[in-house]
Amino acid sequence: MRATTHGVVGGLIMISSPNIIVGAAGAFLSHFILDYLDESSQTGDRTKDSVIDISLFVIYTMTCVLSYNFVLGMIGWYMGNLPDIIDKPRRWFFGKEEWFSCHGGKGLFQFRGHKLGEKSIYRLNGIKTFALDLLLTFLFCITCL
Repeated sequence: MRATTHGVVGGLIMISSPNIIVGAAGAFLSHFILDYLDESSQTGDRTKDSVIDISLFVIYTMTCVLSYNFVLGMIGWYMGNLPDIIDKPRRWFFGKEEWFSCHGGKGLFQFRGHKLGEKSIYRLNGIKTFALDLLLTFLFCITCL
C-alpha cells in the first residue's frame, strides 16, 4: 500500500490505543496487514500521485495539530510506515534485499512457511486506491476532531 494509507491507519491505531506501546505495536503490525492489498497508481503519473499524497499528508498533519494529537499522530504515521522506511532505502541505495516479510524478505513473522503480509490478496485499481486514501484520511479527521 501507499505511505498515505499506512500512515493514516497507523495514526488511527495510535490515537485510539490505550497507551503508546500498544498503539505503536498496532501501527507497526498494521503495515503487514495492509500489504495484503496491492495498490495501483492513482492517476498514472508519479508527479500527480505525489501531489495527492502530499496534500493528504498536509490534511493529516493539520488535523493532528488542531486536535492536540500531533505527537501521537506523527508516531503513528512513522510506525505505520516503518517497514518501508527500513526496506526501501536498503534496496534503493545499498542494493540489499528487503528484510520484512511483507516485502518478500525473511522478516519477523513466519509460521510454518507462511509470512505475514507476503502475498497480495486483492489488487486495487487507481480509483479504489485514491478512494481508500481519501476515506481513511476523512475518517482520521472525524476521529480526531
